[in-house]
Amino acid sequence: PGTDAPEIFSAVGTFLVAIAAFLSVSIIVLDQTAPDLLIAVVGGFWAIDSSLQIAAGAIARNSGVRVGDG
Repeated sequence: PGTDAPEIFSAVGTFLVAIAAFLSVSIIVLDQTAPDLLIAVVGGFWAIDSSLQIAAGAIARNSGVRVGDG
């Protein structure tokens, strides 16, 4: 069996949010001034992650697979 679309969307979303969180914490810990491009990248990662997580949930909810159907 192949990988389901919700699993891929959720994994990519989680990966992007991990990168965004790492960059955000790095800027705070290193006490750096963030350039505008970096702020846009981090914000874009958060926005894309939110969209992917919502899409994954919607696909999983509408897939018709029920728990325990094996």
